[in-house]
Amino acid sequence: MARLTELGRIRYGADFRSHSGRWEPLPGTGTLDEMAGEVVTLLHQYLQPDNY
Repeated sequence: MARLTELGRIRYGADFRSHSGRWEPLPGTGTLDEMAGEVVTLLHQYLQPDNY
């Protein structure tokens, strides 16, 4: 699970929920589009469906 948080005018940060249930920050800030792309880039392996 990931979330984007508005930090100011058109600036966002991203966090992901770790196995311990805590929200951990991802590096960087940017526009909504930039941070959505950053989340996909950094967490792509966790966003893939299970192929069993």
